[in-house]
Amino acid sequence: MKQPKRTWGSVAVGVIGALFLVLIGWMPAATEAFKKGGVVQLQAASLTGTVGKPLKVRVETPQESLLSGVMYTVTTLVLQPTSEGAPDILTGIPLTTLTFGQPGEYRIRFRVNRVQKNTCAGASFETVLMEELTFKIVP
Repeated sequence: MKQPKRTWGSVAVGVIGALFLVLIGWMPAATEAFKKGGVVQLQAASLTGTVGKPLKVRVETPQESLLSGVMYTVTTLVLQPTSEGAPDILTGIPLTTLTFGQPGEYRIRFRVNRVQKNTCAGASFETVLMEELTFKIVP
């Protein structure tokens, strides 16, 4: 009996299908591993700093070995700036740096996301922390 001829298209479809099945099994396992072992927290609820001097906020993430394609991100939203404006913010894990140009009291919301690359062109995320911090800045 004659074997059907395989084309590159049929091989590609088979490889993509196999990768899809692996990802479907991997994503729930990665999420469950995080839920069992992880706590994400900020170092304090309020901090005091000086105008022009960088202030660092530590974002503590679980000490887990992250699977390939998984990472944490930090975003901030200034809720209460002074009338002169908002601080300069450089977000990052484990340290986010804030530099304030004017004295006053600032309230800033920190959001930490756990991002998972789930396809070759896409990603999903889960917010694992949303917390507001108060900064008292002196001259």
